[in-house]
Order: sequence, then C-alpha cells, then structure tokens
Amino acid sequence: MQNIRGQVAAQHLHQIAMWVYQDACPPANGCSLQPPPLDSSGTPDIAVWQYAQSPRRKEITASCSKTYATDGNCYAPDLPNFPLDLSVSGSADPSHGR
Repeated sequence: MQNIRGQVAAQHLHQIAMWVYQDACPPANGCSLQPPPLDSSGTPDIAVWQYAQSPRRKEITASCSKTYATDGNCYAPDLPNFPLDLSVSGSADPSHGR
C-alpha cells in the first residue's frame, strides 16, 4: 500500500482512492449490515474497506461465523438468493466518478 502511495507521489499522479480487503474477524465483524468503523480496518487513509465476502473464508472468520448463513455466504435479509460482499466507505462516491 505504501509503495503505491509512493509511486503516485513520485510521479505526480492524481490522488487515488484506496480500497482494502480485510475480512478477518476481528477487525471485521462478519456478515453484518452494521459495518465496522472504517478506521478499524488496520490500514490508514483508505476510502473503502470490504469487510465481508461470500463465501466466507473459514480459517479467518471463525469468531464471526454465526453472522453468515449455514452455507457460508452472506445475504441481505430480504434477498436470500443473492450472496453478498459487504464494504464500508467514508463517502457515497469514494472514487469521485473516475
């Protein structure tokens, strides 16, 4: 992550929105529509954090396994046939339309 930021600065490129993927519980809270705070991802200065995925990775999500369906996927309550990945952002449009 720091290497990417360094390259952007060294080449005088436009700022980029950093997206991280970290579904280990903790810091993630599993398949929950109540997202964890963005700053608890473990990576500073990010725009988006994907904190849950379908299917869950059993080896790193054991402590939040009860938040997932029995098949290991994450679903919205009213959409049981559509496995979800869940993310949280500090902005409604973290890439600013790029």
